[in-house]
Amino acid sequence: MSHLKSLCIVVLLVVFVKSTAQDQLFFDPDVPTKCAMIKEGTFVSNIYPSSEWTMTVHKEIQTELYDGGKKFVKIIQHFNDANPCQYELVVLEDADPDNGISPGDHFVNTIIATQGDLIQLKSESKDKGVILVLKKIK
Repeated sequence: MSHLKSLCIVVLLVVFVKSTAQDQLFFDPDVPTKCAMIKEGTFVSNIYPSSEWTMTVHKEIQTELYDGGKKFVKIIQHFNDANPCQYELVVLEDADPDNGISPGDHFVNTIIATQGDLIQLKSESKDKGVILVLKKIK
């Protein structure tokens, strides 16, 4: 019976350590944070598989392709001169009127940390916020 209790404790510790490690993706963040990395390139997300969602940024235009590339949202980035890790997004075009996003909608993104080709950012709109991790693939 003692061995069974020990095994249960070990299993719980392994599960706890694994879930904590997933939350702390940035174990050795870049110093200083490489905020300009978001200004150009192709990115994938930690939330969706790359076959479902990708984002490209070129000349301040951010294009998000989703639903296997069948739908898109086109957005312009406006960077904050006082804080290069913060930028405003304004929706220019949306190919899916059912997704709740409309041209003219505003978002504010703040880059929290970078590590290698990873970017952790907080995206806020109206009263909602989400933390995302993007990986630069090109």
